[in-house]
Amino acid sequence: MEAPSMLIQKAMLNGVQNGRNGKGSVFVFASGNGASAGDQCNFDGYTNSIYSITVAAVDYKGMHPYYSEPCAANMIVAYSSGG
Repeated sequence: MEAPSMLIQKAMLNGVQNGRNGKGSVFVFASGNGASAGDQCNFDGYTNSIYSITVAAVDYKGMHPYYSEPCAANMIVAYSSGG
């Protein structure tokens, strides 16, 4: 499992608690492009953080692209793949 270093964890917590003059910061990460190799973002400490929003992909037909990593952390999707 890839996890953020302690320094990054502290920076994210500080951003959430103190960013934008106390309004908090928003951290957005892509779920990843490794699904075709069996990867999934459940094992990524950045996308699985309670302080982040994880974005996955859908293609122009509304289908899940072969490369977009599935996981429980995916909160939203955006269009990708195709014209």
